[in-house]
Order: sequence, then C-alpha cells, then structure tokens
Amino acid sequence: MIFPRTMLTMAFFSLLISLDANEGFSGTIYYKWLYPTDSTAGEFNNFSFDRIYLKYEKAWGPDMKINLTTDVAAPTQGEGWHAYQKFAYLEYSSAVGQFLIGLQGMNIFNVAEKTWGYRFLAKASMHDRKFSNSADMGLGYVNTFGENLHLHLTLTNGIGYKHVENDQYKKMAVQVVYGPKNLSQSKGFNAGFVGSFEPYTYQGADTLTESRTVIALFGGLATPALRVGAEFDVLTDSGMDLTKWLMAVYVEHRIPVLPDLKMKVFGRVEYYEPDLDLEPDRETDFIVGLNFSPAKAFKVAPNLRYHLPEGRTGSITAYQLNFEFKY
Repeated sequence: MIFPRTMLTMAFFSLLISLDANEGFSGTIYYKWLYPTDSTAGEFNNFSFDRIYLKYEKAWGPDMKINLTTDVAAPTQGEGWHAYQKFAYLEYSSAVGQFLIGLQGMNIFNVAEKTWGYRFLAKASMHDRKFSNSADMGLGYVNTFGENLHLHLTLTNGIGYKHVENDQYKKMAVQVVYGPKNLSQSKGFNAGFVGSFEPYTYQGADTLTESRTVIALFGGLATPALRVGAEFDVLTDSGMDLTKWLMAVYVEHRIPVLPDLKMKVFGRVEYYEPDLDLEPDRETDFIVGLNFSPAKAFKVAPNLRYHLPEGRTGSITAYQLNFEFKY
C-alpha cells in the first residue's frame, strides 16, 4: 500500500519521538554501485538504494506482538522513490499455533530466500521472476510439529502489498518445511514444498474465471563452512495459457583467512523458462562474488552478473558493489 512521501516522513518522525530510541525500532538499507558493460541494456553506471526498510516491532505480553514495516523502493527510470507499508500485522500465539492478521509476509519463497542468504544483493529467484508477491493482506497460520516439521498457511487478497484488492477472489497458499527454516542463521538441512492457488477474472472474448497455480520444491544444507540450496518452481496461468518454470542453485563458502572480516565466496545460477510454448526463450543468469563484513551489521559484496539468453545473442555483463547496513 503506497503512501505519499510527506506522510511517510511524518509517520517516521512521530514514531521516533513517541518511542524509546532502542525499543522495538530497527531498519535495513540496501545500497549499490552498478557498472554495466553495455549501457544499451537500459542500465547506466550509477549509485542507488535498492531498499530502505523501517521496522517497529513490539510485544504485548507473552501472546501477542505487532510488526509495522515500511518499504522505500528504488525507482524505475524517470520516477521518484516510492514508500509502501509492507507489513502491518498482529501475531497471536496460542496453544494450537500462531495466527497472523493483517498485511504480512507470504509463505511462497521466504525459506528459499534465507537459504540464498543475499537479499541485499538480489531477490529470491521466484520473487525476481514474479511467481508471487513477498507480502499481502490477509490471514496466516503457523505451527511447528515436534522440532522440525513446520506448517504455514495463508489466505490473502493475491494482489500484493503495493495494491488494493481488485476482485472477489482470494489466494490460498500452503508451505510445509522439514528442518531449520533459516539456514543462513542455523546449521543442518531442510526440504520443503509450496503450493498456491488463486482464481481471477479473465477478460478475453468472454469474461471467465481462470486461475494461477504455483508449485515449488526446495531444499538446502548448511555446515560451519558451507551453505548450498536448490529449488524448482512451476507457475501455470490458465487464463494466459501460460506455463513457466525456473530452477536455481546457490552456494556460499566461508574463506578461512582474515577471520575478522568473515569473508565468504558465493554464487547463484538460475535457469528460467518464461513460456514453455515459445522457443527459444530460456534465460540463464549467473551471480558470483565475495562477501565480507568489516563491522557489525555492515556487509560489502563485490560481484559479477552475467545474463545469457538462449541462442547466446544479447548477453549482458555487469559489475556491482553491494552494501547492507542494519541499525
């Protein structure tokens, strides 16, 4: 949901004034320097913010807490910055699980994104290819069975957090994960399944009720020195007569030199088929780089990007220097 910049500024400073400076308030900034080798691809040598998140989280006793997070998004060419309310939900914990009410994170690629572990550098593969929004308005249910089996259900508008609902239909999604859900912070392995179904009104020669379906499988492994992950995702849109899929593999390895810098080498390869009925249209993308942390809550990651369309014509190479600041 979008807010004018003046409203965002007023809300932000009101929050700072009314709250203790260290109580529940935090934020994250993604910053980059992009240097493409070919400006005809639509990008130019530039410095920019990718994201600025402002978060307030507060517990109400042992059972409830609220999360309010504002997302300031990078503009496209010729546009100004946009501020959105990304999260605004109540989380209620009970003996039968957790209930989330309001504008909340989706359960489609959130686990795979943590296994990738470099959101400040690139979105999760499904997020980047628009398989799903990252947040939406609705209801959620989360529970853990035993120590390792996690269930996350959502019923949402389906339009995402940047727009208001535009039809009568709702999006249903289920996520089942075995193992730690955040391998960037935990050791072990996980494996999971995601499925979503969303009816919508399709305006063609006739007005029809069609649907979008997403099916995804993912998994990962994390040790003290290595983290690897993989996913396979399929989206089917009956109204557009479209089926697309992607497969991604990502890896991070700790470098045992200069331990104070926590140096790591990382990479991701992604194969994307935007339409099974069109040939050739497959895209392959590579990211490889180095990540180090010279100070607490500060990361620096020089990296190389390479985009290779099927047929090897129109390839794009770009260099980036990405930063993450947390406070």
